[in-house]
Amino acid sequence: MACIEHVPEHVRQNIELAKDLLLYSTYVFDFTTAAVHYAQIALEASLRRALGKSEECRDNLDTMLKEASRRNMLRGSGHEYISLPGFVSGSRNGFAHGKESREVLNQALAIPFVHMVIDAINALFQAQSNNSKDLA
Repeated sequence: MACIEHVPEHVRQNIELAKDLLLYSTYVFDFTTAAVHYAQIALEASLRRALGKSEECRDNLDTMLKEASRRNMLRGSGHEYISLPGFVSGSRNGFAHGKESREVLNQALAIPFVHMVIDAINALFQAQSNNSKDLA
């Protein structure tokens, strides 16, 4: 699974890091949790860019997911889950705010989650891809 061509480079880098961490999590179990975290970072950056928000914008992840859903930017299989309040932000907020206890995620949950995030990111930038094809 890969990002489509119109996904910004900084988002692609975080997704590639997430995929590498998932691969190496076979040997270091904690890398699974880090992989999910980097996928969440990529999703948040994608939402900011696709929604036209500045980097200084303080909208939270759930708010941006709701806005993207309302604008029909998240179409396709699995996107109805990713936009549920707390589905993505629950564990991300624990990392971001220094929660003392952290749950280590397992590969059986992390791999489909990262795939779902990549699908959502691709959906956010699909319109740009379609517009480029129409212009050609």
